[in-house]
Amino acid sequence: MRNKPVTLYMRPSAWQKYRSKKCDFHFVETGNLLKTGLPANDTMGSVVTPEGVKNLIAAFKKYQPDIFLFWVHFGEFNGKLLKRLREISPHTVFVHGSGNQVLGDHNVCWYIHKFRRFTDVVLTNTRDKERLNLIRKWIKRAGTLHMFGFDPTRFTAPKTKTEFDCFFGGGDSVSNKKPNGRFPFSLFRRQLLEAVNKEFKLLLRGGGTWPAHLNCQPGVRDLQYFREMQRAKIILGTYHLDLEQYYTERTIYGGASGRLFMTRYIPGMEKDFTNGENIVWFKTVDEAMQLLHGYLQLPDDERKAIAKLQRAHFCVNHSWRARMAEFEKLVPWILEARK
Repeated sequence: MRNKPVTLYMRPSAWQKYRSKKCDFHFVETGNLLKTGLPANDTMGSVVTPEGVKNLIAAFKKYQPDIFLFWVHFGEFNGKLLKRLREISPHTVFVHGSGNQVLGDHNVCWYIHKFRRFTDVVLTNTRDKERLNLIRKWIKRAGTLHMFGFDPTRFTAPKTKTEFDCFFGGGDSVSNKKPNGRFPFSLFRRQLLEAVNKEFKLLLRGGGTWPAHLNCQPGVRDLQYFREMQRAKIILGTYHLDLEQYYTERTIYGGASGRLFMTRYIPGMEKDFTNGENIVWFKTVDEAMQLLHGYLQLPDDERKAIAKLQRAHFCVNHSWRARMAEFEKLVPWILEARK
């Protein structure tokens, strides 16, 4: 009889640095490149290689895991492979980590829908009850584990001077054909960035339909995204959907960046943060602009002191070590899916 339940996982590789008293974790190397050919590291969307498939099958045979945690993976990662893994270890609970919140179609990420036959539990990056209930129409057991964390020894505090007043990383979907964009707050995002660009020096990275005068640069991911954030004095956040405690890569990297992170209010975020102390939030474009003027007029040392406290809060509460602790608490509930 095992003393601790065994969990196989393909991401985040940072978990290999930590030891757990509650779970026996085993990392499986399956490929570390994105479709673009860039390193995936601990971000989403790695391409699983044939060698990675062999590693995964070997690990299933060796460990007969209690839990298998998989995220969004491409390449050789498919239904055929998942079926094979189930046959090797029928008692394993298959847990999918998902953070793609969508509208239309099945009202859940296509990845959840595609692999629903092989999924026992979905963990997603919001505590929104309506969103969780949408997932439960396809997968009965759905809960919350925020899909992004960071390794403070790799995602280090800034060492270079700032070049911009503000940074935003993300896409735009506002166009003549869709003047309100694809999502409820797409237009808010466009209006905010237009206003910021008029008064401040803005670094914008992303894709979609951003107008040419905003000089949007291509989107980046993982550590490069984090370092781009650090080129600005203030990092901006604004999301397409209002979902309870909905934290994404932008939230976590922005908060950990060592630069001041200002975001459009995320419902329920007061349960995790203190406004003006370890994050700054706004609810309107006018309020955002007033806050930007105020914080950018502060002496650099004062703004940096706030950002340092912010980073310390994120290191404790939103690092990959913190995510492991969150997962450990979910393990008994996950294992109930066997019943």
